[in-house]
Amino acid sequence: MREEDFVVIENNHEAFIPKETFNAVQAMMQSRTRTTTAPKKHLFTNILYCEECQKGMWYKANQKGYRCGGNIKHGNTFCISKVTVREKALMHVIMEDLQTLFNSLKEESFLNTLMNKLNVKKRKVLKELEAVQSDMETLKNKKLEYVNLYN
Repeated sequence: MREEDFVVIENNHEAFIPKETFNAVQAMMQSRTRTTTAPKKHLFTNILYCEECQKGMWYKANQKGYRCGGNIKHGNTFCISKVTVREKALMHVIMEDLQTLFNSLKEESFLNTLMNKLNVKKRKVLKELEAVQSDMETLKNKKLEYVNLYN
């Protein structure tokens, strides 16, 4: 049966619960409900992990940083960590590391080391290619022998 097929007749019988009590309980229930919003996805959300419980860290706008998602959601019984990783400090550390990496990529010794490794790899691949070509030539000759024997 569909809801629109229901027939509702109000004040047809005496209420089990007085209207005032019902309304008071509804108001109490409404006041107890939490209206927290889910945390917004932020740049490092769930990329940073809590050192204590290994859960993803969530951005907290009021703290301008990241906190343990397990502690935020479940409290101290789940994770005792209340450490806040400030986004500004985190960005500063990352930028310094990227700058160091960029500077090391510009160094001549790094480029030479990289070229040497590439050349070693190239020689190894060329040797493997020669071996495969030799195997292919051997198999080709055996195939010709078998074809000649068959004729």
